[in-house]
Amino acid sequence: PNKNLAQATQSKQPTLVLADAGYNSRPTLAMTAAGSQNMISAAWTASQNQPFTIFVVGNDKGDTGVHTWFDRVGSQGPVFYNNSGTYATYAGTNLSSGVSHTPNPLVAAAVFNGNSSSNYVSAKTVKAAGPGGSIALTSLTLGSAYNNSNFLDGKIAEFLVYNGALSTSQIALILNYLGKKYGITIGS
Repeated sequence: PNKNLAQATQSKQPTLVLADAGYNSRPTLAMTAAGSQNMISAAWTASQNQPFTIFVVGNDKGDTGVHTWFDRVGSQGPVFYNNSGTYATYAGTNLSSGVSHTPNPLVAAAVFNGNSSSNYVSAKTVKAAGPGGSIALTSLTLGSAYNNSNFLDGKIAEFLVYNGALSTSQIALILNYLGKKYGITIGS
């Protein structure tokens, strides 16, 4: 099925930065909360049921309020967001990483696997683990919550979805790869 993202309203389209100095001169999508900018997919004909693993490379400028990096369309689903200064994931239950907001680029990984969910924020060790909910991914919104609120004020450079719960060693390999690609330090 077509899982492409689009934004039909020109004023709400993110800005493509072809060579972003903050990301090793790689391209990014710059989004502003004030401009209500995001990218949205159509509903998928087949859901991506848990388990699955998502990686996102980006940053956000906001340290207060809620700034959503990704969500599904139509109803709240698997989401990564800055929750008033702390990064968290959600798929029915909030799972806070305990990692404080930084405006600097980071690589986040989230394993959505029901009671065995976990998240990583620019580090190869789990920042939070436990029940994260069981909501499936049925569509995708980058840069805002499912209901066109809590807009990201920042950039997204890359977004990856893997079918299945990747192992800690697989996650470490991908975090290292993305960190090197975008010039982002990945901790142990």
